Amino acid sequence: MSSEVNDIYMDELQAQAVTAHIGPVVIEGAPGSGKTTALIMRALILMKDSVPEESIFLLTPGDGRQAMAVKTAIANDVPRITNAIPHEHVSRLRVSSYRGLAISWLRRFGPEVLGIPRDFRVWSRKQALWAAYRITVKDDSDGHTLASEVPDVMRWYRLRRSSLPEIAISGVPSHWNEFLQLYEEEKCRRGVLDQDDVLVKAMEVMEKSPSLVESWRNSVKPHFLADNFHNLTQVEYCLLETIAGINSSVMVAGDRNQSVGSWWSAETPLGTSS
Repeated sequence: MSSEVNDIYMDELQAQAVTAHIGPVVIEGAPGSGKTTALIMRALILMKDSVPEESIFLLTPGDGRQAMAVKTAIANDVPRITNAIPHEHVSRLRVSSYRGLAISWLRRFGPEVLGIPRDFRVWSRKQALWAAYRITVKDDSDGHTLASEVPDVMRWYRLRRSSLPEIAISGVPSHWNEFLQLYEEEKCRRGVLDQDDVLVKAMEVMEKSPSLVESWRNSVKPHFLADNFHNLTQVEYCLLETIAGINSSVMVAGDRNQSVGSWWSAETPLGTSS
């Protein structure tokens, strides 16, 4: 059965989910069941209730490609489900990866709390790997890091820094520590962060200045709508948990049976698949 809520057309189950006022709300469903559309509907209902666009955060995990998919879904779905909200308002909805949210947070609060340059640049994976290759010592006579080891070093670094589900790593060579120190010094010298830094450092800002986070929440009054919740890494989950607090409006959508992390028995926010 179809329903109409505030001039927004949806089916009965979507209406139950998107109009729920007790949260956080979790929407689970198989691929194609309308989870992302339900989040978009929720955003539209908030806008109809006079919540400003800058207080609505549509979040996706990963590197930003899923955020682009949600933007495409908004462009395709909104004309179909409502004509009650002007296009210029809908186009201003914030759709971002957690890394994008962390970068905006760091540009605003990082200089004050951590001394990070406000105009810091972010290395891509390729740029970070290239920089790592440049600082390695090419001979192994003194046990220095070889260029051939760099991918393994960086993989270990990412796992440790971003709290991804652990893959068994034993016997970390001591000379990797020297390499990682040089890598950190190179980033500092160039005034850059790599893609894993931004999540970790945004968390560091929040942990060091909880009053700042509370002040931001009181000012913005955010509503978080999190898509593909089953694929969040632990650090992305912690970022959402910290920035939302216990009183913010949070709605998440996912499918534990699609969880990439569950393939290696990781504990994901929705749990492992049965």
